[in-house]
Amino acid sequence: MISRTIRAALPAAAVLAVAACGDPVSPEPGADPEATRAFLLERNREILEAYVVANDTAPLDAAAVDDYFVVTPIGMESRSHVLATVGNLDVTELRIEGPEVRLHGDTAILTGTLHGDGTLSGRPFPAMTHVTVFVRDGDDWRLAARSLTPLFTAPPGASGGPGSHAAPPDQPPEPGSPAMPTDRKIDYVELPAIDFDAVQAFYEAVFGWSFTDYGPEYRSFTDGKLNGGFYRSDLHSRTDQGAALVVFFADDLEATRDAVVANG
Repeated sequence: MISRTIRAALPAAAVLAVAACGDPVSPEPGADPEATRAFLLERNREILEAYVVANDTAPLDAAAVDDYFVVTPIGMESRSHVLATVGNLDVTELRIEGPEVRLHGDTAILTGTLHGDGTLSGRPFPAMTHVTVFVRDGDDWRLAARSLTPLFTAPPGASGGPGSHAAPPDQPPEPGSPAMPTDRKIDYVELPAIDFDAVQAFYEAVFGWSFTDYGPEYRSFTDGKLNGGFYRSDLHSRTDQGAALVVFFADDLEATRDAVVANG
């Protein structure tokens, strides 16, 4: 039997508060803010543990408001969609790093980073930051919304080479060198694709891109400098029909051409 566990790096005060209470009980309005923070961290942990690790939607279903939604790189997912797609997860351990709670009256904002051992839609589970909103509903706190943002990392060899704006791993920028500008620069591009698996196999083999699978309608990528995604479409994007032209840089054009030919 596979052991499925979740670990959260809770602040010491939160750990003590939860341990003292046993099963978490929603603090009354006006209660000590630390007790409220501890309760919310534990409730969020229980919901994530059940959903991500055990594929159990009951805690989420009970805690979420009727119009609960999740924002992901491919858009907004409804409550019903989130509950219906739990089977896409096969995770044996989930770790929550840097959890924090910000209280603003009857609204609480939780943040942290999720790391999982397992898969999402058959692909390695991506590390992601979460921003989660709870709202007070009478004497209880309800889950209102969640945002999940994958943490993209550069594939091996993608940084530090000619034409790259990134420093090699573990090598800081030279003193006095200007930072790469990000304001009003292209940050994310989306392209149409019919066969996600074929597209991923090609760009992984030829250009070293990394991919994250978000189901049958979307697959995101990163090349180490630019992030983007492929959406499912039967249409074709061609320059002779007015589409944009994307130009790739390569140190060795002939070797790259051979790789393109070899991979279709």
